[in-house]
Amino acid sequence: MSMSGAWLTGIPRRARYSFATWLVSDAVPINDVSKVMGHEQTSITLNRCTHPSPAYVNRVRDVFADFPLTRPRKRGAGNDSGHR
Repeated sequence: MSMSGAWLTGIPRRARYSFATWLVSDAVPINDVSKVMGHEQTSITLNRCTHPSPAYVNRVRDVFADFPLTRPRKRGAGNDSGHR
């Protein structure tokens, strides 16, 4: 069975958009979600069909907290002159 947007015909728009948001939130690659939605461009899927979940801010913070270049520097470490 081909996974194009044709199988979504007749499903209300809000349900399709919720489905797309759920897929993206569940880490399904946007290219795959776009194909399922029947979109030629991923930007259409991202801009029109997906919305951030309420927990997105916490997820973003968690990712950046684990990224070595975004960890806060300890005072007095390196060339920190105290200027911010």
